[in-house]
Amino acid sequence: MIIIMAVILSLLCLFPFPSRIKDGGSLYLQPMIPVYSVTRWNGFGRDENSRTAGTTVKIFGMEVYSSFHEEAR
Repeated sequence: MIIIMAVILSLLCLFPFPSRIKDGGSLYLQPMIPVYSVTRWNGFGRDENSRTAGTTVKIFGMEVYSSFHEEAR
């Protein structure tokens, strides 16, 4: 019984569920138990001539990688 519970918990920690952010196409990935999160930025910038792009990775809420930037079209 303990092995089955450990397998279920590890599956909930490892496999992410995607969700879309309504900013032009960004994708947010996070498992059921929020151990990590990955955000693939692809959206509109601050004005109509720019867009945001990049990737952000967080582990236990701490940002460990970010290539987020805003670029002109």
